[in-house]
Amino acid sequence: MADRNEIDFDFEALETEMYRDCANAFTSLQLDFPDDPFYAYTMHVPEYMGYLSILAYTESSLHASAKEHLQRLNPPDDKVSFEILKDYWRHTCAADNHHKLVDTTSDLLGTFVLRCDALNEYYERELNVGWEPAQRIVESLREEILEVCQRVMIRLDEAKVFELNNRRDNVTLMISHGDNDPRLEIVERLNPERVFKRYVKEYEAYKAAFTAIYGYVPDWIQ
Repeated sequence: MADRNEIDFDFEALETEMYRDCANAFTSLQLDFPDDPFYAYTMHVPEYMGYLSILAYTESSLHASAKEHLQRLNPPDDKVSFEILKDYWRHTCAADNHHKLVDTTSDLLGTFVLRCDALNEYYERELNVGWEPAQRIVESLREEILEVCQRVMIRLDEAKVFELNNRRDNVTLMISHGDNDPRLEIVERLNPERVFKRYVKEYEAYKAAFTAIYGYVPDWIQ
């Protein structure tokens, strides 16, 4: 990791803020939809870490998404069934495929982005060494943000925040960054072994469904 003093950013304060805001957001989502079982919760941060979103996935919305997709197939495809579409939509966990969403505001994440931009400016203009050296530092700092996200999710799990209207075994916890699918190693860290093993099986079903729908699996799918 880069020296935290490279941008003089308070990661501990960010963790405190994230824990408070995410506890409130995840709790509110469950209280607002007490009869709509959630099967996954994701903390999403965009590529440049400027804000935080809470994504929640429900069985009813999964069913609705698969049904809508099936109705859009024109002409109908005998190889693409409703169950295949459910396998597909269960794992389309990018930010624009959520079923319930709460955006949280974070002055600290805004500060993080500004200081990273300033670091890039300093290396490129003041030191005149181009953007690559600063970018290596910034990438390491972004990994530190992802580490904070993981610690927050683990603390929320330990506090049983995700079990207000669910059994823990029914829920997969994830962190997504940018447009990429959640990293498998992070999903494994955040969940009990039995939940992670189910996620891996569901992810393989997602890849098979993607192939059935589009005829191939792209490189960006792990």
